[in-house]
This record gives sequence, C-alpha cells and structure tokens, in this order.
Amino acid sequence: MNKQKQIEMALQIENDKNMALLRNASDGITIMDTSGTLLECSDSICEMLGYQRDELLGMHVSQWDVAIPANELTNFVNAQFEKPFTRHQFETRHIRKDGSIYDAEISCCAIDIDGVLLLFASTRNITKRKQLEKNLLNSKNIIEDLYNNAPCGYHSLDKNGIIININNTELNWLGCSRDEVIGKKFTDFITPEGKNIFKKNYPVFLEKGHIENLEFDLVGKNSEVRHVSISATALKDDEGNFINTRSVAYDITELKATQNALYQLTVDQQIILDNALVGIMKLRNRRIIWTNSAMEKIFGYEKNELVNQSTRILYPDDEMFRFFGVQAYSIIKSGHVYRIQLELVCKNGKKIWIDMSGEKSVGNNLSSLWVMLDISEQKKHQAQVEHIAFHDALTGLPNRLLVSDRLNQALVHADRTKKMLAVCYLDLDGFKPVNDKFGHEAGDKLLIEIAHRMELAVRGNDTVGRLGGDEFVLILNELENEDECQIILQRVIESINEPIELSKQIEVKVGASVGVTIYPNDTDAADILLRHADHAMYQAKRFGRNRTHFYIPD
Repeated sequence: MNKQKQIEMALQIENDKNMALLRNASDGITIMDTSGTLLECSDSICEMLGYQRDELLGMHVSQWDVAIPANELTNFVNAQFEKPFTRHQFETRHIRKDGSIYDAEISCCAIDIDGVLLLFASTRNITKRKQLEKNLLNSKNIIEDLYNNAPCGYHSLDKNGIIININNTELNWLGCSRDEVIGKKFTDFITPEGKNIFKKNYPVFLEKGHIENLEFDLVGKNSEVRHVSISATALKDDEGNFINTRSVAYDITELKATQNALYQLTVDQQIILDNALVGIMKLRNRRIIWTNSAMEKIFGYEKNELVNQSTRILYPDDEMFRFFGVQAYSIIKSGHVYRIQLELVCKNGKKIWIDMSGEKSVGNNLSSLWVMLDISEQKKHQAQVEHIAFHDALTGLPNRLLVSDRLNQALVHADRTKKMLAVCYLDLDGFKPVNDKFGHEAGDKLLIEIAHRMELAVRGNDTVGRLGGDEFVLILNELENEDECQIILQRVIESINEPIELSKQIEVKVGASVGVTIYPNDTDAADILLRHADHAMYQAKRFGRNRTHFYIPD
C-alpha cells in the first residue's frame, strides 16, 4: 500500500471516529450553516425533538425553536457567526414533533473549517431544572408572605440595636416605609420609658441569647402609640458569634384598653405568652406535610414526629375535628384567610388555647398553610382579671357589679317561669364590736366564715353577694311562695347565729337583720328592688334585730 493510500485511510478512520462521537454524544449536538439549516446532528437531539434523523436533516432551526420569533431568528443565527471561535450560551424553548414543548439550554460556537463557517451547538433539556427553580420561587414567596403578613410584627436587630429587617405588619403599625426604618435604631420608635427598658435589657439579651415578653409603647410616624409585647432569640454563627435578633412583637393595645375601660384597674404586669415563637405547618388533605420547630415545641413533639400525621391528633374529639373541617376549609377554598381561637391538645394530653390562621398555599389548590400562636397564658390572665372585676376580694362572693347582672338575669327568668323572686338585704348585728375589740384581721376572718355559711345555707341556684363592710345580698330564685323564702332565710340566720371561733381563745356570736322584697309583688327595676330591700332591713333592725322584715309596696 502506497503512502497516499495510507493517508487517505487514516483520514477516513478519523472522520468515521468523529462522526461516531458526534452521533453518540449525550448532549444534543447540531451543526448548521449560516442560514440556520441543519447539516448534521447527534442521535440525542433526534430523540429530544422526536424526529427520525432523515426527517431532521435539512430542517431550518425555526421549525423547532419557538422562543425566538421567526422574523428575528435569522438575525439571531447570523449574530452567532460574527465572532468565530467565541462561545455563546443562552436559554430557549423547543417544540417536538408531537407538539410538546421543553426548555433548552444552548451552548454554541462558530468554527471556520476549510474556509466554511459552521455553527456547532450543544443542547441540554433543562425542563426539570426550570421546574425546580419555579418550585423554589413558590416556596420563597410563601415564606415571604408568612413573614410579611403574619398577625404579629417581626424585626431583626444587629448587636447595636439597629433595625436590619422588618415585616409589613410592623411597618403598618409604624406608618412608615421600609426605607424610613431600615438602618435606624429600634429606640427611635419607642417612648422614653421604653428606651430605658431597652437600654437595661438589651445587653442581658446579647449575653443570654433570649428574652421574653418585654412591653414597649411603639410610636408611629403619625405619633400614634401602640402597646406591644416583644420576645426575641439570638441568631448566631457556627462559632457562637452574634449575627442578629429574631424578634416577634404582639399588638396588645386593644387588650390593655379593654381591661382599663371595663375594670378600671392599673395593669402593670406583662401579657405572658407560653411561647414567643410562631408555629407553622403545611397541610395537604388535612395531613401534615411540613412543620417548623416552633410548632413541634408548642405541642410537645419531637422533630418531624408530626409529619405525615392527620391533624386529628391535635383536636380533643372527632366532633370538633369535623366541625373545623367544614367551617374552615370552605373559607380557605374561596381564597380567604380563616382565623379562630380554639383549644387544641398537646402530645401529653394537655389542652392549650391557640390563635390559629390559615390560607390556601400560593399556586397550590391542594395544600394550605397555618400559623399558630399559643395564647394560653393570655386567656388565663383574662379570666383572672374578670374574676377580680366581678368578685369581692375578701370573701370571693359576687360583688355589686356581678350581683346587679345576676339580678337582671333572675328577673328575666322569673318572668319566664312565672315564679317568685326574693331580693334580700342582710346586715350583720354585732359585727362592729367584734371588729373594734379584736381588730380588722379578726373581723375579716368573721366575714369570710359568715360568707361560707350563707353559701351552704341557700340553694344551688341562689346567689350570695357582698356589697361591702358587713352588708350582703341574697337573690332567691324560683320561689313558690313567701313561706318558702322565710324557710330559707331562717336557715341562713340560724347558721349565722352559730358561735364563730376566731382563735383558740376567742369565740364570738353575731346576728343578722334581713330586709326582703318580693318580685313580682314589687317593681321590676333591679336598683329599686335593692333599695326597697335595704329599707326593709332597717325596719328589721328597728323592730328588734336578728330577724326578717318584708317590704310592703305602697
């Protein structure tokens, strides 16, 4: 074999080798001329586009590229030839033979081969990657929505107390734009008293890494004051260095105002919440598919222990679970936010009060997101304040305010049942000498014992209240006649007349003068009934004390 033949054979072998590499490349390889016509391609691009090789060869790029308008595609192809041996990369969309479309990433380069410019391009199907990017963006939007539209304020401070992030809820409280707040000191937005609290507690927070239920008066741009309770934890890097705070603020302005208006009490203590962090969970078909750590902490579960569980595990019974499902999900499916306060159950069986709100997930009709806040301590505090407002501090009996409410209800009940109602005004006989001789402590002990005895002497549906000093009120319900009233009052007086041991050395006896008026014989006005009973009580004292006297209407 002569040398020329050997060279031709070697060239043919190299050409076949290159062609084999081209045909079997994993990426979609195409070779086009300057007009955009396909001259050669790999088997993988045929598979991507769904054509046979002989169908694809000779086709123009505009027949499968749908991202670039046809009238612009020729100029776009020509632009790739302007700088030979320069790599270009871009994303586009291809249409298959069957009409389906996929996302593609193109890497191309124009090469001069023996004076002929050819465009070599490598194509990758990036449809899955684009979908992942879309999912990540949806998750980001959900988290930002939860952060910005939560029913509480969020902000982050650096170690110097500078605000570096804040959610929309808190910005709305302040009436400021984000640019007006970011970079400013937190103390720029609180009262002088709040500045002192912050100055005292922030160094402690930086040292310990957490703080709970500090109360501040937040001052907005328009000078509106909002009372908030703030809890925070510190975010640190792997070496333990402080990065910023994670601060949660709850608006308790309305609660404070309501307490002051109803009970005229000076409430100096903080609203204590069991957990300053907000629990978040994602549901699909009422099954938990994701929770944050705060959610697990609130209900006492280990990490991921709630995942794949039905939310029935959080409800006290099947009836509430079904009721909530009907009520809440009809609102959520209509695109609205559902919010409620209800009792749910922890892992250990303990019931806690939860402020819960939820809505349909962004871009997903099958799932929903829920935000939960433990308000057990707040509910407990409200109950305590209400008890103080409506009960006598010494004896625990209903006070004048609650007695008035009970009497109005009793009048309505008497009208409905067509039975009698007795209003009895009781004053102790002999209390003052005991109080003067043995002191106020002994007097208080006597009043507590008298209150206890009267509660035992009346019936379960009757009311015993204290108006102040040694004056009491009895409301006797559902009486058949005055004789029944007299029997009950005689039992009350007899129990009061029994000796009372104030100490091992001191035993005293007191009596009781009782004035009584009967409804419907008397008026239906509660305050007048009390006044008439009071008048009858003075008549009882006048006619001998330790007795009962009935008021006779004019």
